Amino acid sequence: MAQVWSYPDFQKNTVEFKNMVKLKKQWKLFMRWVHRTPHWVEGFSYVIVTGATYQKQHFLRGSDALQFWTNRFLETAEEYEFEIHAWIVFSNHYHFIARAGRDPNVSKWLKKLHQNTSKWLNQRDDTVGRKVWYQFWDSEIRTSGSYLARMHYVLWNAVHHGLVLHPMDYPWSSYRQWEASVSRVQFDQVSRMRSDRVAVKDDFDLTGLDP
Repeated sequence: MAQVWSYPDFQKNTVEFKNMVKLKKQWKLFMRWVHRTPHWVEGFSYVIVTGATYQKQHFLRGSDALQFWTNRFLETAEEYEFEIHAWIVFSNHYHFIARAGRDPNVSKWLKKLHQNTSKWLNQRDDTVGRKVWYQFWDSEIRTSGSYLARMHYVLWNAVHHGLVLHPMDYPWSSYRQWEASVSRVQFDQVSRMRSDRVAVKDDFDLTGLDP
């Protein structure tokens, strides 16, 4: 089974957190995973993925849309047996890092995620048939150095876009849970890693948007 890495605004044992997790199975899986730290393992397939809305429009604007995407992202990751290491979502794109399960092809997984979220967004906005998602880009991570740089890139991406001064202040990512779960050595490895040369599609304008 895929293992869930995090939820936004993670605070263990709070009513708000438990209400956010709708599936009992998913809750149990997450509580097991919270006490473990994902790490680089040679021989496994790791990918970094970027997904974009059609024409980079801000279809996921609003906390309800970001929450729905988060729930479906984590649920479908479990369904397709992908282990999530880091993720972040904005109003017009997302990034994540995952370790593949038995089938390393992310296409089937993201097709379902995009179908589910498109349907929900179009019902919310009363725009049946509107094209919501454009496409996604994925690349394999081949070394531990590349893995650490990309972890930094994803977890600090809200800072990169100028939405916040510190990644802790952006709720729609796995940063808070990641920081709470890793050791000091692991935190330093990622936080001090340079990611300015990471080749990730990220030409998305978030100017003027609230975190």
